Amino acid sequence: AARGKRAALLGLTFKPNTDDMRDSPALAIAQTLLDAGVLVAAYDPEGMEQARPLLAQVTMCGDAYEAIEGADVVVIVTEW
Repeated sequence: AARGKRAALLGLTFKPNTDDMRDSPALAIAQTLLDAGVLVAAYDPEGMEQARPLLAQVTMCGDAYEAIEGADVVVIVTEW
């Protein structure tokens, strides 16, 4: 079961080097993981502030290494 597992989500914005959250696949991925009881930690170099209100249950991390620390799975949703 996924409940209680930890997922790192790298990449939150619709496209790299922007803070555009419109149609970002990360939103649906994060929600699916959360609905399954997975703890989600995320990092994006540009979109953290824009993503924060949309992903209130996601732990926003200071860098990619912090996000993946202790993760059971890493979900890469970015070109960077």
